[in-house]
Amino acid sequence: MDSFKIDIFEKETQRKFPPYKTLTMEDSNIVLRELSSHCYSDVSDFNKIQTASELVKDIDATSEDFHVIRLFADTQPPNEIIVIWSNESAIDIFNYTDFCNCFEYIWYPSSDDILITSDIGNVMYLIRHDGVIFRIIPQG
Repeated sequence: MDSFKIDIFEKETQRKFPPYKTLTMEDSNIVLRELSSHCYSDVSDFNKIQTASELVKDIDATSEDFHVIRLFADTQPPNEIIVIWSNESAIDIFNYTDFCNCFEYIWYPSSDDILITSDIGNVMYLIRHDGVIFRIIPQG
């Protein structure tokens, strides 16, 4: 995650940004390969993911009333959220509650495309820079 986002959060909220873990590039590549094997597609290629996934209708991430928690409402609440950035950065792992509470500081419309999945790995969401969301259900 970009450090300027943390700076903005801390300046605006007067709180310390919640802890999160950034994987090494080696570990990030292992996670990408594992997720790709369950999706039969390269999850680091967001164009392929978008093509192979289902549009989530009636939810726009740029909307004032958008809450990430809605995306996981039909599943068991995860402990962690894995964030795959579109710019080949290392993967970040956030506590689920922290991710939901700080989403507006983590994902920036117009600049960020992210793929998120839970530590359970039963669903992934591609959240594009324009707020459009796609869902992919990994196989086995």
